[in-house]
Amino acid sequence: MKTPVQVLLVEDDALMLQELVHVIAAEASLALFATATSVASARILLDGGFDVLVVDKGLPDGSGIDLIRELKTMGCDHKFSIMLTVFDDRASVLEAIQAGADGYLLKHDPNLAAAIEAVVHSGNPISSEVVAHLVARVRDLDSELDTKLDRKVKKYSLSVREQATLQGLAEGLKYQQIAERLEISPHTVTDYIKSIYRKLSVNSRSSAVFVGLRSGLVDINEVG
Repeated sequence: MKTPVQVLLVEDDALMLQELVHVIAAEASLALFATATSVASARILLDGGFDVLVVDKGLPDGSGIDLIRELKTMGCDHKFSIMLTVFDDRASVLEAIQAGADGYLLKHDPNLAAAIEAVVHSGNPISSEVVAHLVARVRDLDSELDTKLDRKVKKYSLSVREQATLQGLAEGLKYQQIAERLEISPHTVTDYIKSIYRKLSVNSRSSAVFVGLRSGLVDINEVG
C-alpha cells in the first residue's frame, strides 16, 4: 500500500477550505498535513514534511504565487505545488507557471484529488486547460504580458532524446508512456528531465513545456 500523499492546504475562505479538507479525507491515497489561511501562516510550514502544496492565489496578506516561488527557491525537488483559483485567465495561468507551479486548477474542480496524485506519482501535472493556455499564449502573444516575459530566442542544446522527452511532457504523457515511446527505462526519462531543466534554466515541468513551446523545441501542432 502506497504511503498517502501529504497535502498542505492554503485557503482563506472557510467554506472552501472545509470542502478541500473533505476532498482530501475522502481519498485513502491522500492525507492532510496541515491547513493555513494566509501567506504568513503558510510560510512557516514550507519546510515541513508535506508532498504537495495546494494554494489559493488570492490570500488576505498576499498572493499564493509568492508561496510557490518561495517553495521552489528552497530547492525542494520532492515537493510540488498546485495553484487553486477562481481565475480562469491566461495571465493568471502564466504567472503561476513562471513562479514554478506544477499544476493549475479552478476551485470546485472535480479532478483535484487525481491532480494531486498525478503531480507526485505520474509525472503528468499539466492539465489540458493549462496546455491550451500555453499554446494560445505562443500563437497569440499579448503585448502587455510580453513586457514581463523574456522575449529573447535562445538556442538550447537539447539532445534528440531530450527533445522527444520534452515533447512527451507537452502532450501530457506520463513518464512510463514516454519511456515506452522512446523504448527506454522510466529512470532514464527522469534523468533526461533533470537535464532538460538544467539546460532550459527552469524548475518545473510546466515551465519547461512553456519554454519548449516558445522556443520551437515542442511541436505545437501535436499539443492540446
